[in-house]
Formats: sequence, C-alpha cells, structure tokens
Amino acid sequence: MLRSLSLIALLVAGFSYAPNLLAADGEMAPAPAPAAEGAANPDVKPFPLSFCVTCGDEFTSEQEQIVTKVHKGREVKLCKGCVKIFNADPDGYLKQVDKSIKTGKPVKEGH
Repeated sequence: MLRSLSLIALLVAGFSYAPNLLAADGEMAPAPAPAAEGAANPDVKPFPLSFCVTCGDEFTSEQEQIVTKVHKGREVKLCKGCVKIFNADPDGYLKQVDKSIKTGKPVKEGH
C-alpha cells in the first residue's frame, strides 16, 4: 500500500513538472545557462581586472576560456591554463590579484 502511494505521488509530481519543460511553441525549452560561481551572491567582491593575473592573457569574448572561482568572498577570473595554479594555492593567488590590481599588470607573462 505504501509503495502504491509513493508511486502515485511520484507520478503526480512528475506530470505537474513536465509542462514547465516545454516552450510556448511546444518545443523543449532550453536549459538555463549555469551561473558563474558566486554570481548570485551579492556578498562576493567582483573581479576588477580584464586579464589573467598569472599569464597576462586578456579576457576576450570567448567566455568558454574564462574560469570564474570564488575564494574567501572574492571572485577570481582566470584562463583555463591557470586553474591548476589557483587550485594549488588560492590564498597566494589572491595575493597575486592584489598586486596586479595595484600595478595594473599581470604578475608574469605567459604560461
């Protein structure tokens, strides 16, 4: 009996959610784009630079090459090639960010 009720509840929940998956024209609605890590949190301090502080690569419109991380309430943007450097020492990376903010230049050029 409990199994039957559970199955019925699951089916009702599924059918009530299904119409939300369809766009107005009856086609499948596209999935929403994932938000950048920390983007929804107003307490996160945004990243002010237009380049990767480790390698100096300018951020362009190719957003797939930009990785956004949040560490200690601060947003950090970096290129895919520098993610390992950030993950190895996030606190040290924030120090590099602070230095680059003061100088307006990357800490080093190239990978």
